[in-house]
Amino acid sequence: MFFDIILKEYLNVILKALKNDDLHTANIFCNRIITDATFNKMENATVIGAILKESITDSFSVPPNKENFRKIKNEIIDFIEDIKETKFKDDEEKDQIKKVWVLYYKYFKKIRDLFLLPYEINNYNLNEIFSKSITKFCLKFLIRELEKTNYSTITPYGVLNELSRVYITHGLDVNDLGIKVLITYFGRYFEYVKIFAKNSFELIAKDIEKEYLEQKNKFVKVIELYLENNDLFLEEASKLLFSFCLEWRKMFMRIMEIKFIQKKERMIELPEETKEKIRKIVSEVIKREVNNP
Repeated sequence: MFFDIILKEYLNVILKALKNDDLHTANIFCNRIITDATFNKMENATVIGAILKESITDSFSVPPNKENFRKIKNEIIDFIEDIKETKFKDDEEKDQIKKVWVLYYKYFKKIRDLFLLPYEINNYNLNEIFSKSITKFCLKFLIRELEKTNYSTITPYGVLNELSRVYITHGLDVNDLGIKVLITYFGRYFEYVKIFAKNSFELIAKDIEKEYLEQKNKFVKVIELYLENNDLFLEEASKLLFSFCLEWRKMFMRIMEIKFIQKKERMIELPEETKEKIRKIVSEVIKREVNNP
């Protein structure tokens, strides 16, 4: 049902938003696909929503000019139309989601050059072997960092930054795209985990940490499949992507957008000078209360 009706409805409204040059609203609709699909335990639909969101959010990094915007918008529209034409018989069929990954790979190859700066255009040769060696180094580094359980780090995004750069300049294969998307959604989930680790939410924080450690261990195992060039990588990455998306959307329900929380924290943060004045005033009040019982 989800594939036949709900998913196609969402894809149609995303197409309408894109045709009206509204990528930000299209991105919101992708969030809705992910949310509804995870809540309905639809793994394939979740992966589709996640990949579409990735394609749209990536477009925000393209050097801004009208021609680039037109090209990438049209390529995303074609990508969605290709997804709509894919015949999904059953959400549980493993081979089906591989078709979407392949379509995403074909899409990325078409728009890769749009991310290059003017100085870079026509100056790099495709070299997927080089990209693969950089990827393996970064992933081994990421595994070592994850084992430290450091909740103040932004390592997933640092690794993602390096991988995105080398994929744009020297190309990639479909498994590289899989690892890129997987790190992205692990990062989104991890940012929420960090907030609960930073603030003491007592029992709920313990539950979240327990869940996070389980997800992190699964993440490491899937990364190892990539490093081993295991044929099961993309299948297992899709399953884990579903888990990351589910935990991310559950976190959203707990505390909404992280930017909103951070904004509220900044709003109530007082300058140190003001804090000192308040402390002095409180101290004087206490003294008066003690001296005049």
